[in-house]
Amino acid sequence: MLFPAELETRHGTHDGRLGRHPLIAGLLSDIEAWVASTSEVGAILASALLAGLLAIWGVITQRIVARRQSTLEHLARADADRDMIAARKIFIELTTQSGGLQQYAAQEKENTDEVQAIRLVLNDMELMSIGVQFGALDLQIIKRYAKGTIIRYWFYAVPFVYAIRLRLNAPSAYHEFEELARWMQDNKMPHRRVWLKLLF
Repeated sequence: MLFPAELETRHGTHDGRLGRHPLIAGLLSDIEAWVASTSEVGAILASALLAGLLAIWGVITQRIVARRQSTLEHLARADADRDMIAARKIFIELTTQSGGLQQYAAQEKENTDEVQAIRLVLNDMELMSIGVQFGALDLQIIKRYAKGTIIRYWFYAVPFVYAIRLRLNAPSAYHEFEELARWMQDNKMPHRRVWLKLLF
């Protein structure tokens, strides 16, 4: 067992406090430097993380605003387009005829003005549906603005669409429009990778 006098002889002057011992003091100094360095690195990492999160939030916010603006522009453009206005008028008039739209699914009527008008209306609905799925158009704005119209147009178009699918053996014809109408009726969002569509 070493007594204080022997400790003093072996390790130099001992002032009664371990913190003043050269070896301990050196170790404590190294620890303090490491802690300070770690704190600085942690602060840098935290700042970088916060900046990254803010940047991602900014991108998402801009994407949402751009999508809403694109939706409003699309709806306004469609309502002001003369061809679309005329096509919608013809579409509605044809639904009041005996037999509805189904008679225009026949091959001999494929190139008629009536069928061109029907296709213009249905293709616009297809485009809106695809735009929603890929994050280019906002479903909630479309729902508030045209929910009733979309459901009604699909109801009128069903006989025509089913006849086209059967004649052309194309079960996916106007499928996107059908999905759009279903989202409106069931109040559901389309299945898509939300974060991917928000960012890209």
